[in-house]
This record gives sequence, structure tokens and C-alpha cells, in this order.
Amino acid sequence: MANKIELPQDVDLAAKVIETEGQKEHRKQEMGWLGRAFGSVEDKPGNITGFVIILLIAAICALAFLGPGDPNFPVDKVLTAFLSILTIALGYLFGRSGG
Repeated sequence: MANKIELPQDVDLAAKVIETEGQKEHRKQEMGWLGRAFGSVEDKPGNITGFVIILLIAAICALAFLGPGDPNFPVDKVLTAFLSILTIALGYLFGRSGG
């Protein structure tokens, strides 16, 4: 079974193991699937920024493959807009102060 934990014979140590496993499970549920990639609840702005960065990189890659097919599609303007937002998001993510 995946949820089975091995407990030591010492009662005090077993209690600590159970407490630690409970805290670990609570933190895992608190973070969610997006938080597992970008951090905990305390880093929510960073989570959102990281998600935006991933979406923009995916959009830029899609633009690189799909954009050249239509001669009327303004690839340069769309790419400039995407890269501007990406630069701002990266600056926010890595340039914000700790306090």
C-alpha cells in the first residue's frame, strides 16, 4: 500500500513519525498541483507569474510553427508583445524584493 508507513518500536518516536507524516500530507494538499511546481501558498504571486511564463513560452513556440504559414499574420508584432510580457513577468519573478 502507498499510504502505509513503518513505525519504530519506541512510542515517542512513533508519535513523531505520525505527526510528521500528517504535516507532510497537509502541506501537500495545501500546495495543490500548481504549487508543487512553483512553491507554496505564500508564493502565490510567483505561482501565477510562473504559470504565465509557461503559457507565454508555449504561445511563442506555437507562433514559431504556425505563424509563418499565413503571409498576412503579423508575426513580428505578436512576437514583440509576447516577449514584452515575458520580460516583465521574468523581471517580476526574479527582481522582487524579499521583504
